[in-house]
Amino acid sequence: MSLPGHEFAIARYHPRAVVPLDLWTVPPFTFKVYGLSDQGRTLDGDEVAEARVLIAARLADIEVEPGQQYPGFVILHKGSEGMTLTSHWSVEGCILCQDLLRRPYNGEDPIAAIRPHVVGCIWELALINHERTVWQKTMMPIKPNVVAPDLEAYLQSWFEEASV
Repeated sequence: MSLPGHEFAIARYHPRAVVPLDLWTVPPFTFKVYGLSDQGRTLDGDEVAEARVLIAARLADIEVEPGQQYPGFVILHKGSEGMTLTSHWSVEGCILCQDLLRRPYNGEDPIAAIRPHVVGCIWELALINHERTVWQKTMMPIKPNVVAPDLEAYLQSWFEEASV
């Protein structure tokens, strides 16, 4: 595909492994944590521990409402060119917020200039879509006899596929 004056890299789709890792609580946030890995790469315990520390430090700067809970999910994506750490949480019941940190293996982020505008890569979007669907079903009840969100149901509903 090309537009005058623009060239696009050709990306090849290869399935990536998805592993539900754990629930993390970083008050007032509670996250379902997923590992996502490119072919031949796996997350090790040290990388997961480092990611947790980095995410907690970044969340410390997020302005929150006193007494509110912020459930969501984290994707630790060990990709072909670097590690991406994304935290997602909801506010006002229906607005998804995101914090994204990219750690390129070679230290150079080829899309640093547009990083604030990045939503996620094609593999991460599969998890984001799953979480959106689960959120809608558990936290935004549409049945007249259900009057409250079900946080426990949300936190127990994980992506069940082995790859995306």
